Amino acid sequence: MKQLLHLVPILVLLQITCLAVVCITNRLRGLPQPRAFLLFTALLFAATWPPLSWVATGSLEWWYSTSPLPTSDADAIVILSGAANPPRPHRPVVHLGRDSYARCRHGAWLFKAWKELPMVVCGGRPEAGEGVRSLAAYMENFLIAEGVPAEKILKEEGSSTTHENALFTAPMLREQELRTIALVTDGWHMPRAAASFRAQGLKVIPAPATLRSARFEGPLSGWLPSHHALIQNERVLHEWMGLAWYLLSGRL
Repeated sequence: MKQLLHLVPILVLLQITCLAVVCITNRLRGLPQPRAFLLFTALLFAATWPPLSWVATGSLEWWYSTSPLPTSDADAIVILSGAANPPRPHRPVVHLGRDSYARCRHGAWLFKAWKELPMVVCGGRPEAGEGVRSLAAYMENFLIAEGVPAEKILKEEGSSTTHENALFTAPMLREQELRTIALVTDGWHMPRAAASFRAQGLKVIPAPATLRSARFEGPLSGWLPSHHALIQNERVLHEWMGLAWYLLSGRL
């Protein structure tokens, strides 16, 4: 399925070409224009157009500073998990997903370049199965390899959602009398994540690991339909729907 995503630009351009041919043909024949076909093509183009994806992502990210360091002091650094590929018989080591990797790298950098604060890594087991550990455990191993002392790391290993990240982590922090956190996650995920931790009574200092909308890098290819834009638009839609659901369900 992932391989098919790379065909998205070609398919969108082919769709536009077909639409142009149909519109010209109908005009020459005096036939009505295919409005449904036109609307579908416009929506498909919008969903895969990088500039629109940049603006959509910005709706979630433009509230945060582009400074690499948090804007005020904190008591702890909290890193939220993303994806990870557990060990397999043919691959005995864990591969952190791009999101988990970026967040852990940024958290480790903050620890070394900013303040050596206690760190909390959040995430339950990514899948069932013998030998599968929690995402938090995989992230802990990565941070230790990056030079963060093991005694500085706390693990929250029961969560599977952003709400549970905050719900299960807050008691651990309060037990250690840690009230203000530098929260590390992707910028597009930060509004829902920060609101979830604030709902648990914690003060949150956003420390986004990525800001995809910080600058639009647009050579000619950046203005053409892209499967990356389609994926990012799906993330943005997921986050806005998640925020709405959390508000309606009383989680925020």
